[in-house]
Amino acid sequence: MVITSRGYGYPTAKEAALKLMETSYIPALSYSGADLLHGPLAMVDNISPVIAVVTDGRGGEALQPVLDRLRGRGADLFVVGPKAQVEAASAGFSLPTAGVPEEVQPILEILPLQLLAYEVTIARGQDPDAPPRPGQGHRDPLSARRPRKHPRAAAPGRDPQPIRHRSPELRACLSEQAGLTCPGTHICGVVVGRRRSASTPSSALQLHAPDPAR
Repeated sequence: MVITSRGYGYPTAKEAALKLMETSYIPALSYSGADLLHGPLAMVDNISPVIAVVTDGRGGEALQPVLDRLRGRGADLFVVGPKAQVEAASAGFSLPTAGVPEEVQPILEILPLQLLAYEVTIARGQDPDAPPRPGQGHRDPLSARRPRKHPRAAAPGRDPQPIRHRSPELRACLSEQAGLTCPGTHICGVVVGRRRSASTPSSALQLHAPDPAR
């Protein structure tokens, strides 16, 4: 399945493709109308379902040559947009875009596409609210970041390699692994330069500002 649009409708096309893939597992590719003409159009034929998000404005006008090429290739064209555009397609969903600014129309355009993803998922016997293989796209990247390994053990009488705290989220775990006591008030980038042992008082810990040359 191909979903295409131009201008303000392009993010709507990308969102529609995402919803279809993550709920019904139907492969859906979203392209800007300009990009579709430069190569991907070759995969469209008379059995290819194509959804076109046609905004009522400059974006829709720019998409007209693309719609003409799609009709010429016999694509099964489904249009979401003004009534005149829907009537010229194989099928579609008319939107009341008269008097609605083009930059606001995506709020209307995404609604029938989300319903489409829902209905397709139900028709395939799946639960759109509980896909069997949920993705990890919404995981916080900081929670998945691996902490750095503690510095290599130093020779007797020498301080270990200092640890630079790259982000606030890693301060506690890095300090724990390296056996350091983190004061908890330093800003990101402070280097703890001395390992604390049972015989080392707190006052012996050295905090150094980062070297700007590094």
